[in-house]
Amino acid sequence: DRRQRQMCIRDSNLNVDYLNTNLVPVGYNQDPSKPSYFSNGNNKFRLHIENNNFGLKNDRYWNVNNELVYVHPMRNGRLATIYGKIEPQEAKSFLTYIDR
Repeated sequence: DRRQRQMCIRDSNLNVDYLNTNLVPVGYNQDPSKPSYFSNGNNKFRLHIENNNFGLKNDRYWNVNNELVYVHPMRNGRLATIYGKIEPQEAKSFLTYIDR
């Protein structure tokens, strides 16, 4: 199913596009009804990718309402954000994998 292999990308004009995600790391599952939601048991999070990295050069993270927000500037000039129940090292590992 094509929907299971996509995640949501939102550009600066708030138009929604889709990115093929054959790069989902082993052990993670993507929610078929919500392609931007991932889990691997204990870790449950949403992945969002902006078409602009807003000048961010390094990964940053913080906690909001007991959930992690982790932002990662990608090599292709986009910005990936993970939000959810996940440890920073797991978020970094996931984003490094999809940014290869």
